Amino acid sequence: MDITKISSRYTVRELNGADADAVLGLCRGNPQFYKYTEARPDIEQIRNDMRRTPPGVDPSAKYYLGFFDSPGLVAVMDLIDGYPEPKTAYIGFFMTDRPCQGKGVGTSIVSETAAFLGNAGKTAVRLAIDKGNPQSSRFWKKNGFEVLYETDVNGWTKLVAERFLREKIIAACGNDCAACPRYTAHPYEKTEDELRHTAELWEKIGYRDRTVSVREISCAGCRPENFCRYHVAACCEERGIRTCAECPAYPCKTMQACFEVTR
Repeated sequence: MDITKISSRYTVRELNGADADAVLGLCRGNPQFYKYTEARPDIEQIRNDMRRTPPGVDPSAKYYLGFFDSPGLVAVMDLIDGYPEPKTAYIGFFMTDRPCQGKGVGTSIVSETAAFLGNAGKTAVRLAIDKGNPQSSRFWKKNGFEVLYETDVNGWTKLVAERFLREKIIAACGNDCAACPRYTAHPYEKTEDELRHTAELWEKIGYRDRTVSVREISCAGCRPENFCRYHVAACCEERGIRTCAECPAYPCKTMQACFEVTR
């Protein structure tokens, strides 16, 4: 990724060991953040953070970024490309300089980063919020992140949250087509390898009784003539509705069976 194009307002570059003191100063200016996390702002941890990647992630996918404004360091972001899924980016750490807070600087950077990642083909950006930190929770919620689940990290509860970078496309049954590995309508095209992998997965988890062809696994959206094991799209058309949510019989026996299989 050409990270220099992330922001039109700030100069963006990758940080290295020579920047560790500046990062430490920025972090120490935010003592409230460290009340709710196992991390501690010291020079050794910052240098380790500049190199550390999630398990199985190649170092080339990591961008430890600094946002500069003539010439001071305004914000730091640890960005992982293609984690935990190829079309998702992960923000491992984000912090703005204390004097910049409350002025829209953080929101501006997050918005520009999301737009940049969307243009690069990413469909979502994910991160973990310290559960007890009300300031962080408010900030990320305001910036469009929705909590997916809670997890424990070294005894600290984290809220894993995600922001979709493209418009959701709701299928007749309520699934988000844009997040589905079968969906191939523009701009969500999949390669043959991606579709073949999906076909293999669908057999393993019982959605199909065999590994179907790439042509059969690909889907361009809900149409009555398309295969659906629950005939949901055809049922919606017969009833003159767009989705099951509009049906007075919802949830019917068919949808209850669907929920049980996909649970």
